Amino acid sequence: MTDPTRFTIWIALACWLAFMHLTYRGREASPNLMRIWWSVGCLAYVAHVIAAFQFHHAWSHSAAFEATAIQTEEVVGRRVGLGIYVNYAFTLIWIGDVVWWWVNPNHHQARATWVGPTWHGFFCFIVFNATVVFEDGPVRWLGAAGCFWIVLLWIRCGRSR
Repeated sequence: MTDPTRFTIWIALACWLAFMHLTYRGREASPNLMRIWWSVGCLAYVAHVIAAFQFHHAWSHSAAFEATAIQTEEVVGRRVGLGIYVNYAFTLIWIGDVVWWWVNPNHHQARATWVGPTWHGFFCFIVFNATVVFEDGPVRWLGAAGCFWIVLLWIRCGRSR
């Protein structure tokens, strides 16, 4: 079987970018459409995590921790695998947010105003590190362009409010 790890993360990122565009473009978007983009992105991300564990880590947390430590050492010069826990937290938060939105959409939409921007700031931080800091070549440039676009949307949205 072909390794779907990269394919699934690109779907997740495309869904996130579509969701962010709908969120911050300055016009009201359909909550159902936004929820679908958000959910499909999450499902693709979970498929990415499953593929990474299947094809790269042999379903071993220790192997994933070690791979993270090696990659971190190559980039920043320090062998630390703790980033895997940031990825676990990211995964759980995204799944939790999707479940919350489907189970109680009114409550999800009425959440405190700081929750969405904080979550998406964390999301952008993860995407930036995964694509710009820890990748190279076209992935780095596409990741930088995507993050730059999101920041421009935030700035534009902030000016219009």
